[in-house]
Amino acid sequence: MSLKPLTWCGRAYTLSIRRHWNTFFGLATICEINGPHMTKFLPEGAGYHSMGLHEMVTQAKDYFDTHDNWWSFSCTLCDQYCDFFVMERPRAGNTFNEFHSTCSNDRTAVQALAKASRGYAGPEKWVAG
Repeated sequence: MSLKPLTWCGRAYTLSIRRHWNTFFGLATICEINGPHMTKFLPEGAGYHSMGLHEMVTQAKDYFDTHDNWWSFSCTLCDQYCDFFVMERPRAGNTFNEFHSTCSNDRTAVQALAKASRGYAGPEKWVAG
């Protein structure tokens, strides 16, 4: 099962899922992180995970007072997610540094970051989609 194309932009990194022609296997799905002077390829499982998180970020748009504040939240989360994969020891305060054991915990961490972000104006209880 192939992954849908995705480009998720942070300020430091871009995460993308794309189709790439492979000599031996035909079209292959590639999940990669691009940053300054580097490209890191991720396993397919990470692609499914990042698509789920990106969908959650998109659904969070209605919880922010302006598009710019939501965009800032999205960029921050993208950078933290990519940092988690790129760095052997993610920086303190990284959303995924503490909450990477289960998908459920990741979703809780994303909600917590959104609620702490500038311009968050959603209801008190935000139930993960």
